[in-house]
Amino acid sequence: MGLLVVRLGDIYLLNVYANLDFKTVDSTLLGIIATYIGVLRRRMDADQIIIAGDFNMDRRIDNNPTGSFFPAQGTYPTNSFFDAILDMRFSNCMRKFNDEPICTHRNNKSEYPWEIDHMFATDGLYQRLASIDVISAEGLSDHHPIVANFD
Repeated sequence: MGLLVVRLGDIYLLNVYANLDFKTVDSTLLGIIATYIGVLRRRMDADQIIIAGDFNMDRRIDNNPTGSFFPAQGTYPTNSFFDAILDMRFSNCMRKFNDEPICTHRNNKSEYPWEIDHMFATDGLYQRLASIDVISAEGLSDHHPIVANFD
């Protein structure tokens, strides 16, 4: 698990890598994210924040859509994890132009289109989001990069 915080002018980026190995969501990651968001807002007066990266979880995991080795419905609280980020006054950039999940990961064991990479932004940035695309990166990674354009 890792978190990198970068300042780009007046925008703060929290880059997330969550190596959860498909176990129950580790609340430690959410606590670390919440702590950094609080520090940025209180000490840096930050109002333009992006949280993005490889979360290694998809909201649909809670429903066990593939019938694979995932835990039973209701025992894998990814929806609660993502709802907590939204409760911190962030919006899901992936949903601004697409109602349905977008495949961000190619799994060699499954054809299921997992969206395990995510981008969230505070309201001002979210309103400026002009486009968001997921680009195929075959040969480079099993993840597809998310490319966002903010006006």
